[in-house]
Amino acid sequence: MTLVLRFGDVRLYDHDLETVAPGEWVGDVIIEFYYEYLERAAFPQLAKQVQFVQPAVACLLSNAPDAGMLAGALPPDLGSKQAVFLPVNDSTGLEPGGSHWSLLCFYKPTHTCYYYDSLGSSNLPHAQRTARALDAVLGHDSPSAFVQIDTPVQVNGFDCGVYVMVITHILCSRFASRGFDVADKPGDLSGWRLLHNVPHDLVARRRTEIRELILKMSQAQKAEAQRFADQRAGGVPRV
Repeated sequence: MTLVLRFGDVRLYDHDLETVAPGEWVGDVIIEFYYEYLERAAFPQLAKQVQFVQPAVACLLSNAPDAGMLAGALPPDLGSKQAVFLPVNDSTGLEPGGSHWSLLCFYKPTHTCYYYDSLGSSNLPHAQRTARALDAVLGHDSPSAFVQIDTPVQVNGFDCGVYVMVITHILCSRFASRGFDVADKPGDLSGWRLLHNVPHDLVARRRTEIRELILKMSQAQKAEAQRFADQRAGGVPRV
């Protein structure tokens, strides 16, 4: 097992990188990396308003039998966020495993959870359970509304995780460009629809882009480590 990249709180190994290769089912560490990338690099201006919940925490939120198990797992300021993204897995255990990813986005201004699933309603029971658990954690007086958004259907059995990352990126882009009044009425879905925004070729291209991004960051990190080692040894930095 070889470490490929350290980024924020993420440790990404060679077997994780293999899951973003063409034709592979994307593992939870890849989604964890991409959410960290969105928060730290792609949309740092949204950090105070958006929470990207890591896959393992979302799975724990959905399946933990005792809310006390969540203590310390969720950020203390979660209730102040305007939007919370949760990758939903169909695992019934306390760690992601399963066979399908979908996306849940809780939007505070409309007190609504928006659900995206590239296999129709495949993860609907898991997403609804996650939404109810989030209501409990946030101490909502009334349940949040739950709206399923029409989502482009994947054409294979392995791209669900890429759809989650692509859709999260699209919604963040809308927040960044239009602000959080993108859809301030519970019945207005115009800011949430994306049926024509996720063509199949975009999904395939994004998979490649994420893999290339990881490798580029890994190379830069290794070069920086080598420069540091050379400086400590008093040698000439390698180019």
